[in-house]
Amino acid sequence: MNFHDFSNIFPMIEDDAFMELVVSIHDDGLDHPIVTFEDQILDSRNRFAACEKAGVKPRFVEYEGDDPLGYVVRSNLHRRHLTKDQRAEVVSKLAGVKGIT
Repeated sequence: MNFHDFSNIFPMIEDDAFMELVVSIHDDGLDHPIVTFEDQILDSRNRFAACEKAGVKPRFVEYEGDDPLGYVVRSNLHRRHLTKDQRAEVVSKLAGVKGIT
């Protein structure tokens, strides 16, 4: 499944953090479904990739709101542990999406 452009604003998790997610999903299953919009993954790219690696069938739910970009930002900004450089990259990408120079 393809990733929606809005989902690519935030970086993927890597290394130990990703493997911890894989193990968690393998052992306990997928707690939260993957959110789709326009037949693409809007939120939960990491969970989707972890499901694939763990051999767990993912569950999906369609986003039903009217602000998919806002949803992605709200869902990831405080939940994720981003470095200063990653935060700067997110801000730059958001500015590009919103047409801010």
